[in-house]
Amino acid sequence: MAEDLIQVAEEISLEPEIKVIPIDKSLLDFYNHLSYNERIIFSAKFGDGKTYFLNKFFEEHKDEFEAIRIFPVNYQVADNKDIFELIKKDILIHLLANDLIEDEDFFDESIYAQNYLFNNGADIILDILSDVPAVKVPAKIIQKSLKHLKKYKDDKTDFKASKSELIEKYLSKFEQETGVAEYDSISELITRIIKAIQKKGKKVVLVIDDLDRIDPAHLFRILNVLTAHIDRKVVLLKEIEVGVGNNKFNFDHIITVFDIENVRTIFHHLYGSGTDFNGYITKFVTRQEFKYTLEQISYDFVNASLSALFQIPKEFLLNMKPVKAAIERLSIREKVRLITNIDEEIIDVNLVNKDVQISSVNSFTRFLVILKRLNLNFISVSSPLYGGNLNHFMSIIGVAMYFSENCNIGTDIINIPTSKGASSYTRIAINKHIVGDLVVNLTFDNIDVRNSGDVLYDELKILNQKFSAYIKA
Repeated sequence: MAEDLIQVAEEISLEPEIKVIPIDKSLLDFYNHLSYNERIIFSAKFGDGKTYFLNKFFEEHKDEFEAIRIFPVNYQVADNKDIFELIKKDILIHLLANDLIEDEDFFDESIYAQNYLFNNGADIILDILSDVPAVKVPAKIIQKSLKHLKKYKDDKTDFKASKSELIEKYLSKFEQETGVAEYDSISELITRIIKAIQKKGKKVVLVIDDLDRIDPAHLFRILNVLTAHIDRKVVLLKEIEVGVGNNKFNFDHIITVFDIENVRTIFHHLYGSGTDFNGYITKFVTRQEFKYTLEQISYDFVNASLSALFQIPKEFLLNMKPVKAAIERLSIREKVRLITNIDEEIIDVNLVNKDVQISSVNSFTRFLVILKRLNLNFISVSSPLYGGNLNHFMSIIGVAMYFSENCNIGTDIINIPTSKGASSYTRIAINKHIVGDLVVNLTFDNIDVRNSGDVLYDELKILNQKFSAYIKA
């Protein structure tokens, strides 16, 4: 019964790929932006982790803000006149699900006194909530509704007209009518509940999420409906007019979430390049949009992670142009996946050669996994050899050099022939890191292969072929 709403809840809570990226500065920037803007466009590209960001933000500031999230992707099948009623329904569901409705809010004398509520029978709440087509309702919300209904019947048995009947009648309209009034007693009830939350010291924020997941044909229809209600202050009771802010239902902030540049492109495609998009979009923002991106942050994070993995300076990878360009093309999630679970793609065995034992899981095979994920091959990034950075490049090759065919490794030096079959060698100092019986790391000092560059390059081709066999398909 509650599968649709549960799925939405899971989607906004599970984004493990981007949780490792540091976003503290962006969180602080958004907090400051929110402090002086009533209406905000939270602009971010698809895949930049905006849902995770907002979840984290409101979790960190849960004592200060009550965030009500709605997803208009569910409203695409509705007529214009129904959309705002669906918004009101989703707000009520959030308030019920999070125990934000106090009995004095739920049962207020002035609300049911305005309405004629004598035609609907009991238990309509259960029937209607279970059959609302746009968003299925969890059983716990139905139980909360019935709890309030029972309390009402216990406390007000002498009244035929009641708040429970009012809400029953309101929710029943989703089955019985194609359109309903924009501001009615339910709107007033929502406003009262929000004001009650605010009196307890919390700001209430409406987050209209996932607008960029809506089909373009429906996007502006829904935005236009939202715009028509965003500044309205029409209320039924005089006391409700006192303190009503610029936002609907007295929300402290309304946040619309989409990629503004993408929406700009769609707008001009639908309405013409000469149409004033800026004038249209200002209805949704107090000053200017908040632009959120993880592009540079994620690139720096991946670069720093690879630097730590291979024990090389970050600048080294920046100089490897094919690698740098491939990483920059990745989406946020792809960047994080690039450095995640690398060892799982390597066949883990111990290898013995020339009385030396190494693991197949080493810096070289890890580098091969990275290149595989970037759709690059080792030869394309190793030619030409990296001149002054050759020390770092060879440190990535590391213990794999024990399996070269023509190079000889001693206690603290490696000998590289000046040419194939030559008896003269280029000698390079090495540093070993040994754990138990395994040589786990091998680094090189002051490499100068002007006389042995061709031999070394050929040896790396051989090593690439040998160790690629330990990379899972």
